[in-house]
Amino acid sequence: MPEGRFTGEYEIIPPVKKEDPPKLTMTGTDPRPDTDYDPAELAMGIKVEMEHTDDPAVAKKIAKDQLDEDGKYYTHLKSIEKADGSND
Repeated sequence: MPEGRFTGEYEIIPPVKKEDPPKLTMTGTDPRPDTDYDPAELAMGIKVEMEHTDDPAVAKKIAKDQLDEDGKYYTHLKSIEKADGSND
């Protein structure tokens, strides 16, 4: 595992109501500074990932995980959603 990566665990919290999707929480710390990421991409990522959690810190960690794999992940996602008409 590369140094500086998030080392905690994701946990799925069951929905309160049957029709609600499960939400994610996390344990552990995230040593990766925000300055290691493009601010626009990170902001887009946090917004997108908030559909999986109520915690902005969790959304930020998920976004950073995605951006570690592809620094333009959310730009690519947005263009794919625009192309297929599925963006909000």
